[in-house]
Amino acid sequence: MFRAKRTTIHVILAILAILSLAACGSPETQKKRLLEAGNKYFNENKFKEASIIYRKALQKDARYGEAYYRLGLSELRMGRFGEALRALERASELQPENEDAHSRLGDLYLSIYLSDKNRFKQLLGDFSELADRMLKKNPNSFAGLRMKGYQYVAENKVAEAASYFEKALKVKPGDASILLAYVQALSRGDERPRALTLAREALAKHKSFGPLYDFLYLNALADKNIPEAESILKSKVDNNPRIAVYYTELAAHYLRARKDAEMRATLARLTSNKKDFPTGHKTAGDFYFRIGAFDSAITEYEAGIQTDPGAKKDYQKRIVEVMNLQGRRGEAVALANKVVEENKDDAEAQAIRASLRMR
Repeated sequence: MFRAKRTTIHVILAILAILSLAACGSPETQKKRLLEAGNKYFNENKFKEASIIYRKALQKDARYGEAYYRLGLSELRMGRFGEALRALERASELQPENEDAHSRLGDLYLSIYLSDKNRFKQLLGDFSELADRMLKKNPNSFAGLRMKGYQYVAENKVAEAASYFEKALKVKPGDASILLAYVQALSRGDERPRALTLAREALAKHKSFGPLYDFLYLNALADKNIPEAESILKSKVDNNPRIAVYYTELAAHYLRARKDAEMRATLARLTSNKKDFPTGHKTAGDFYFRIGAFDSAITEYEAGIQTDPGAKKDYQKRIVEVMNLQGRRGEAVALANKVVEENKDDAEAQAIRASLRMR
């Protein structure tokens, strides 16, 4: 705690020094210095500090559009969406040429609207007006075309949505996210075969873009074409061999298809590759835990202790939880006691032991 307080004091002192240096010169020079300092913190992922400095720049010039824009980005990165919305609205107003500010503001409008369509109905109108304004300024605005497409998706007008996504793709032919939105819109209309063909062709260029595989996989399941669905997930893994979640997705498919041997072989590819998956035993154990294969979960957790001794207590806490679900409460309490004895400052281990004792 002392170290954290000392770090905070150092940050405060650094910011105060920056503000002191920025106090020299004309207001125009001061605000630019503050912006540069804020950008430095932002680029170091110190978003709270950057936000403080951008706000100080805005005290020098309340119409400093770039500071509002950078402030909005900082607030977005911190998950403070209300603050980000207000800052980006001002940036969009003051910087009509800043397409990224308009685009990020539009994404916020749409996300908030989709979280509660009745409560935030007005935001869809704001989103539409923003897109129209962008397209009036530049009919080939990629962000504007993209936003109009999503507007029509929200309004369930798939033909209109597909039309705008197609126009956006002409501006940026290689954009995978818009291509996905385009084929999704086509598939909801009368052009599903074309959508599937386009998606398959796109994978040749975007082999790392997981959502395209998911689109084809779900369509294969809808057609009850299980072999094709399996083939799609296998390609997803083979073309992205270092992404652990893709292995568990394939394992889940094998579970639903009742192919136990294939499921276990897929998870074994994770656990046998410590270089790419140092926590492979944890991933496999958690998978077995979720599906109720408790003995296999414990086997993986115990293997994890052997290959990663530094994470021993985390694996042991998982084993305690599995033992408890198996009804092996005496063994669970004994292991929980051992974990607490070896890690006296671990509050979670103490809570687990207390819960088991109460039961």
